[in-house]
Amino acid sequence: MLKRNLILIPLMLALPALLAVTTCDTGTDGADDGGGTPGEGIVYVVDKMNDRLIGFDYAGEQRVLDLFVTRPTDMDIHPGADKLWVADYANDRVTLYDLELDFESTTADGLVNDPYTVAMLPDGGCWVADRVNGDFVRLDDSALPVCRLDAGAPTRHVAYDSAGGRVWLGDENGTLYVVDADWSTDGAAAAVADFTLEDLGVIRGLVVDGDNGLVWVSDFDGDRLICLDSEDGALLGNVLNLDGPMGLAVHPDGDCWVAVREDGRVLRIDGTSFDVVTEYDELSGPEDVAVGEGDDCWVVEATGNTLKLLSDGETALTVEGLSSPCGVEYYDASGR
Repeated sequence: MLKRNLILIPLMLALPALLAVTTCDTGTDGADDGGGTPGEGIVYVVDKMNDRLIGFDYAGEQRVLDLFVTRPTDMDIHPGADKLWVADYANDRVTLYDLELDFESTTADGLVNDPYTVAMLPDGGCWVADRVNGDFVRLDDSALPVCRLDAGAPTRHVAYDSAGGRVWLGDENGTLYVVDADWSTDGAAAAVADFTLEDLGVIRGLVVDGDNGLVWVSDFDGDRLICLDSEDGALLGNVLNLDGPMGLAVHPDGDCWVAVREDGRVLRIDGTSFDVVTEYDELSGPEDVAVGEGDDCWVVEATGNTLKLLSDGETALTVEGLSSPCGVEYYDASGR
């Protein structure tokens, strides 16, 4: 049984291309010149090798566009917020935008080096994995540093726990740290952590389901999806024999969607039995997923260079013209 107080637990982009949209029935050209306002919902995509952020409505039509990022790797938006944070990897900065992708604020030069992922906080700030510096950095809503935690290794993932008011932090040595989300003092990550989990492989996906008390981790090297108790880090279950698990998204009912890149599959995993309840296959390098309306799932294909809507057992819509997209988020008008 896990105890607190630092106990270690082993666990066995170019210029934009013209976008084409196809559905399972007919094909339409969904591109416009951007600058629109999100309506009932918008699907934000990190279009990495095209050096842009782009947003689509549920029909796949382009609504918003930003061209001032270089090799972005991640973004996050907090439910109910009207802003989103972006890890602008090659520009060595983390930037805050409004929902129309208009600039709000960004980090000062030299503050971060290859920021990899971001996790937005309810107060409008965020935590960022400052990869090359080997740090986790908390920013306020003006992109100013609040504190810096040294992990002693390249950092990879951050995820906010809405129920516990904590943030989960993962480095490339396969270690997870859990700290208070409002932590404000510099220090060593291991020293300030409420508890620490070790001996994972390279973490390529991390998400916290605050409503159901679950933490999902893509253990890329271990070819498995891991589920932990968000209260004490106890191992609840494994989904094994996944070749290259990547991005994750939690469904409101407690299930988890996972993009399995090397297998070319997207799976929905039951949050209690850990069985596969839905499977989509024959995908081309699925990198990240987002929960859509009902039981829909949005996925970006890094090698297929597309955004797809998976619904009712088939691909309902495909948006082409992307280049190595690596992140997707769906945000609806109700603030989900």
